[in-house]
Amino acid sequence: MILEIILDEKMKPCDKILQVLYDVGYATKQQLADILNWDVYKVQNQLYYVRKHYETKGQQWIDYENLGSNMGRPQKAYCLTKYAINQLKEIRGIDTKVKPPKPIQLYHYLGITEILARLLKALGVQNYNRLEWWSEQDSRNFVLSNYVQKIKSTLPNTQISQSVLMKCVAPDAYLRVLRQSFWIEFDNNTENGKKLQDRYMRYVNTMFPRKNGHNMILKQIDFPVIWITKSETRRRFMEMKWDEVRTKSMNDIKNPRTNFPKMYFLVEGNETQFLIEYAKQLANGPVPSATPKNSRIGM
Repeated sequence: MILEIILDEKMKPCDKILQVLYDVGYATKQQLADILNWDVYKVQNQLYYVRKHYETKGQQWIDYENLGSNMGRPQKAYCLTKYAINQLKEIRGIDTKVKPPKPIQLYHYLGITEILARLLKALGVQNYNRLEWWSEQDSRNFVLSNYVQKIKSTLPNTQISQSVLMKCVAPDAYLRVLRQSFWIEFDNNTENGKKLQDRYMRYVNTMFPRKNGHNMILKQIDFPVIWITKSETRRRFMEMKWDEVRTKSMNDIKNPRTNFPKMYFLVEGNETQFLIEYAKQLANGPVPSATPKNSRIGM
């Protein structure tokens, strides 16, 4: 959805900002500029336009959180208010509940937004049509739809409880580059090893569910999972915890596993080249190392 918005030449610039904020949750002015291929001054003017022309009836559309200052200038992260979200839900024809982003998750949202911004900036607007990006909510809906469909087709009489669905994985984002799909996860170094392993197992149990003696494979969602984190030390720790999960599952005496998702762990900033090279080389050669050098990418 977000790439369609960016490329829509008929949509008003102020509406593009609202639609992008709906998809990403939080974004700084610089991130909005990178995503929309604008300069920061245009972003600033459009934010002012929204306040002047959309908030005339006392209903606030855009809120923000302070991020401190940079060279004496206050930095802010922008998001939509509950009122604005409800207005955009109506425009998009969405009837499910959508909550405003939580300030406590501010830096997690900004980390995910930055992944998208880096990718678009590296590719250039001429390559936007080669990408697809879904938010967490759209990604989870896609996962649940395919999960339920697979279980029902394999075991028609099985009842799937809400508690089972709650245990399905909810990726931070879905990305398609060229013809290759990925799940995107941003790690802000807030979870201990046990919680990380629980998240890994959610991917395992969602992509390769086991029910009533049936070992299933959900090929529709079996995409590489790209974990992006803050430092090399954290990256190695996450990779180690994934290795522990795989080893324990493979050596389970009662019910060993042989199928696992592909997981890659990268330090933030290194993922852009890795994602593009993975998509380009998948059909032509070996997958690149998960420690690529930084450089601008041509497609």
